[in-house]
Amino acid sequence: MLKTTSRKDKVWTQQQLGRFCDAAKPKVRDIFLAALFTGQRSGDVRKMQWSDYDGEWLHVKQEQTGAEVDFPVHLLQPLKQVLDIQPKVGPTIFTSPRGKPWAQANLHLAMVPCRKKANADDLHWHDLRGTLVSLLAEAGCSEIQIAAITGHSVMKSQVGGYLNMGQNLPIEACT
Repeated sequence: MLKTTSRKDKVWTQQQLGRFCDAAKPKVRDIFLAALFTGQRSGDVRKMQWSDYDGEWLHVKQEQTGAEVDFPVHLLQPLKQVLDIQPKVGPTIFTSPRGKPWAQANLHLAMVPCRKKANADDLHWHDLRGTLVSLLAEAGCSEIQIAAITGHSVMKSQVGGYLNMGQNLPIEACT
């Protein structure tokens, strides 16, 4: 089973997501949407590299767990659009308004007024991860398909040591 936390009821509603995006400046909106579409942690989204994106697939090696996740961006047009409009001003895909990689504190500060306008003061960056998990489950994805997208641990049994997520599971989750 996927790891559960006490924040399982902390998910962004469609209205809150829309209000946040309406209130946010493009650089904040885009990294926010990338987090929503990928379900990745703040550090992993902030550190996404151009060298890990070929226009079709995005590869992420998660800093916290070491899990490697491949996103079929060619099947996720909203994510592809967000990635493709970013200016290539350095090695990281998402940069602050100054053209530098986002610092965690600066990104979170930039989100505060947008969260207020979205009536989402009690929601945080990490809740985007839970929101994606919930959306994928509502769309009928299996736990294994969800884990293939988010990088969550699937099984704690010996079987999990043999399970190769491959590229079919994230493709199935996106179609």
